[in-house]
Amino acid sequence: MKVTRFSPVAVTFSGGTLRAVQLERRRLGWAVREALALRPEPDVDGDAGDRAVRRLAEVWARRRFVGTDVVFALPNADLIRSLLEVDADKDDPLLAAAVETERVHGLSPGTYELTAWRPEQASGGRRSAVMVVGAAHDATRRWAERFSDVGLTATHVECRASAAASLLGLDGSDERGQVVLDIGHGSTELAVVRDGTVIYQRALPGLGIASPVAALADDGLDAELARHAIETAGLIGDAGANGLPYAPQVRRVLAAFVKDLVREAEPALDYAARLYAPQLIDTLTVLADGAAVPGLEGELAQRLSLEPLPVRCAQVQGLPGQAGYAVALGLCLSGSGGAGAFNLLPLDVIEQRETSRTVRFGLAGAASYAAALAVVGGVYIGVNRPQFAQAASTRIADAQAEHAGLMRQLEQVRQETQDAEHRLEATRVLSERPDWSTLLHVVAQSTGETVVLDDLRVSMVGESMGRSAKVLVRGAAEDPWSLSTFVLSLERIGLFDRVNILRSQRAPRSAVTVTEFELECLIGVAEEVSGG
Repeated sequence: MKVTRFSPVAVTFSGGTLRAVQLERRRLGWAVREALALRPEPDVDGDAGDRAVRRLAEVWARRRFVGTDVVFALPNADLIRSLLEVDADKDDPLLAAAVETERVHGLSPGTYELTAWRPEQASGGRRSAVMVVGAAHDATRRWAERFSDVGLTATHVECRASAAASLLGLDGSDERGQVVLDIGHGSTELAVVRDGTVIYQRALPGLGIASPVAALADDGLDAELARHAIETAGLIGDAGANGLPYAPQVRRVLAAFVKDLVREAEPALDYAARLYAPQLIDTLTVLADGAAVPGLEGELAQRLSLEPLPVRCAQVQGLPGQAGYAVALGLCLSGSGGAGAFNLLPLDVIEQRETSRTVRFGLAGAASYAAALAVVGGVYIGVNRPQFAQAASTRIADAQAEHAGLMRQLEQVRQETQDAEHRLEATRVLSERPDWSTLLHVVAQSTGETVVLDDLRVSMVGESMGRSAKVLVRGAAEDPWSLSTFVLSLERIGLFDRVNILRSQRAPRSAVTVTEFELECLIGVAEEVSGG
């Protein structure tokens, strides 16, 4: 079996920050080949996501990324989410959850992708808790097109919580339920994960790092300085030790932020604990922008009566601040089709690209659900019809070859058209409104380094002014061969109907012997006029 040396490039975008990571397989495991974080300024009245992808493309060539395949974690704002309690005695409670989600959110078959998890630790009895997450095709297609517009290929789209769960399941804490607070710029996403599975997820809107940044701005700090202060001082240390006069302000606004976050998170965790045994939820991990704030994870864990469990992925070496990149690392390790991964890309997009090894199923309507949906590994259901990588790769290769052939033909036609336009323009200038300076320049450019012009005269022929002319050219060439080459160059220009050699003889000039000549170049003149 061929071992892939490089992972695809994992890209995440949350709250205006884009992160990209690529891993390289080495003898002792995975190591980070390249990682970057960008905070591009949004365009005026523009799309921040579009700007972020274009900024990534601008720096791509200057970094050490290999390939152009991208796996992407869809922003939480673009997700469809439901936590449902369904009849555990039904043949397929996951199917019932998918049908109910479609009804609640008013979804039309064929316009979205869904995945559902049913953990083994769901509450007993006749009811079973099912977590459903998905995305409308419009959202995933929009991101795929953004990458395509800059020459990158989004092969796999997942949700942030699932990608983080895939990574956290590698640290040996599979048997412990982990609360994950994905703290972004404008909001926080709370998820409970176990065994690489998302068993509960809830959005906490308005509770992101932007909240304390705005509070510090009210105290006179601009946004960039406020964010730097938060990531430098945090909730630990004192003003004297840190040498930061604004540390007390930072701790004050962060304390208020923690209070608001805990107030929203506690009811969500109480509900999750009723669905699953409370002892299964006992650790806390903070990701994304919140992970960069010193002391924030410990303070939240204490207030929520959980044990802090920072991200320490032993499988990946060489990336400081792994918590900020946890979602991207999870995508690198499993987002391209590994265990527990799924793909939210629309089916028609997947058909044009290499598919992952995971079998996916498509929703065609409520009547066909029972035959179309399946539980894969007891962890999730995906809603795309089965695809086969070999067939998809063959179609892609054929399309690329056809496209390359058409581009070559187009370039040839373009060049021929351009040459014809140049000849037509030159003829028009000479015939309709003669510009003899243009003609003289063209003749002079044809001399090369072995011909010197002494005289060049233009005379009109006949009564149709500007439509017939003779150009008399006198000069000296290094030898007869150089003269012949010059005459051929004038004929190839295409401006003259005929070029005649009126005189050619060897003669001394400046201590060397040259070939003196006199040429007659005819434009729009009948052949019998030549030499007259």
